[in-house]
Amino acid sequence: MPCQKTSARKNNGPERFFPFSAKGLALRRETGSVETCDEARRIVDRNVETAALKMTLRQSMTRDKRAISRDNRDRSGHDHDKDTAMKPHLFAALLATTALPAFAAPPLAIERFEPARFTGTWYEIAKYPDWSQRHCVSETSAQFSLTEQNTLTVVRRCRTDAGDIEEKQGLARPLGGPASPRMEATFAAPWLQLLPAVWHDYWIVDIDAHYQLAAVSDPQRKSLWLLSRTPHPDDFSYQALLGRLTALGFDITKLTATAQP
Repeated sequence: MPCQKTSARKNNGPERFFPFSAKGLALRRETGSVETCDEARRIVDRNVETAALKMTLRQSMTRDKRAISRDNRDRSGHDHDKDTAMKPHLFAALLATTALPAFAAPPLAIERFEPARFTGTWYEIAKYPDWSQRHCVSETSAQFSLTEQNTLTVVRRCRTDAGDIEEKQGLARPLGGPASPRMEATFAAPWLQLLPAVWHDYWIVDIDAHYQLAAVSDPQRKSLWLLSRTPHPDDFSYQALLGRLTALGFDITKLTATAQP
């Protein structure tokens, strides 16, 4: 019903309507709750403005939620793609890092080796401490002889801590060819030489052009023997040998000198 300027009529009965609906506003006006039509219009206007504001806020919140959800999905997908792309590189880096100890550059054996020139007597002038020679205190030497099978027999002698001369028979056999500087050696009894465990690497890692100074080691640099044709090599040649071994990655501070008469 249209809003007219009529006198307000009082009615104390209960209101059974939504107070801000159009019908409710008309009834409130007629029952005295609203004094004039102008007031009713103001109430309707405020109600409409409030409803519009609430709708705007709901729409804004909905847009924000959708934008946040979309950003999270995009970020999650991007991170997943980045992680997926990085996995091969991380695996390769981990593999390379794990493999470093196993594939660390070994001391390269000399390129050219002449077993016949290596035969004869060599004096040990220094070595890394070695368990198999724990009783040798001085005068250590090795006599090499070439066999028809292209192996080298070895007779190692030394003076022990008991004052006696100890002598051991050994064998060095080439790996990869008769003139290979990569050998393996053993001082085990002949009947034990069938066991792989009794053999150890014996690589010629340095030797001078005249076969007067030599260095023997293994791929892991765990052992090192310095050999000379004379019991007391000249200092210049010896220092040059130490310099070459340092360049190969050996820790020469671990060397212990072998006393010779």
